[in-house]
Amino acid sequence: MKSQYLHFGAFARFSSRSNAISHASPTQSKPTFRGVLGEALRVPSRSKHVLRDHGRILPPRILQGSKANVLDSVAAWVADQNRNRCNAQRPRLRRDSPVMIALMASYPERLKSDDGQPTGFNHESDQSWQQWLRLTRHWLDELYGERVRLVVAHMDETCPHLHIFLVSQPGEGLEAIHPALAGLPRELNRGPGRRAVESGNVVQWQDAFFEAVSKRCGHERKTAGRSRRRVKESRLERQLNDAVSQHQNQVARLRLAQQVLQKRERDATDLQLELDNKRQEFVIQQNKLTQTESRLQREREICAELDSALKGRADILNDKLLTLTRQDKLYKIFEGLLCTQLGLDPSVVLQIFQAELDAPEKDSKTLSSYPRSGSWGR
Repeated sequence: MKSQYLHFGAFARFSSRSNAISHASPTQSKPTFRGVLGEALRVPSRSKHVLRDHGRILPPRILQGSKANVLDSVAAWVADQNRNRCNAQRPRLRRDSPVMIALMASYPERLKSDDGQPTGFNHESDQSWQQWLRLTRHWLDELYGERVRLVVAHMDETCPHLHIFLVSQPGEGLEAIHPALAGLPRELNRGPGRRAVESGNVVQWQDAFFEAVSKRCGHERKTAGRSRRRVKESRLERQLNDAVSQHQNQVARLRLAQQVLQKRERDATDLQLELDNKRQEFVIQQNKLTQTESRLQREREICAELDSALKGRADILNDKLLTLTRQDKLYKIFEGLLCTQLGLDPSVVLQIFQAELDAPEKDSKTLSSYPRSGSWGR
């Protein structure tokens, strides 16, 4: 049998570690009223869990009020509280004090089956849903009136549900909208007595919703056989499933990191082989360069030897040229003397001069042995 689900939460302007703890994580502080408002209006940064768990985010259906209405009402109520506290010489309202009550009323009809397939529920044509919606809004109007600042319907999670945002009127306290604080004496301190009164108020509040809405729609007040132990077991099961999911995600991330590491190792091996090949090529080029330098050094030595030999030959040639130059000058002098003084024929003079140059000194002839062209001594 389908049973009702009605939940409430009190939210402040700023979160505090000492405040109530969020249901999402035992180490995460409770969200602020702006955060809950953003989640209800499907702000992307506040709706990641919907996309993660259900694979889609649908625009919310605003049935009553607006976001600006909530913000203005909170600002007006806080200003009124601070003004009254100042007149009574009391401290200002704490930043982490509750300023808004958010209700969530869920219609017990699943939009998806356990395997994730749509169940065929159509909120536009389903008469039971329309009746439940009409009765719920009527109950809210009768109980809270103008304190209902915003009503939003969601159709993108497991079950269709409403988010209702309540803000007290100026001059009222939080007990005007808080289900547990209605009719609670201010002088009742914290303790078992106060908790018992608060629990009784919440039970009466749930019973009133059942009589006004759930009973008329054929829904049960509680799930049959539901016990506190089952609630704890369900919570432990959810925590275990979350831990298993986190472990699987970590394993998947580790496998992905291992694949990336293996790829990088292969790339490093390829780079090492390429580096070894480059090193071998460098050694070969270095050996070739060494051989080229040795060959060039030998060629430099040969060139130096050739240069030295050429310089020696050049010196010899210079000496011979100088000698020939001197011989030519001596021949001209000798020819002039012999031709003019001795009257010898020029061809004879050339023979004498060449013979004297070629013959040893002991074999040289006397001038009288050569024929004369005329009388010698004239």
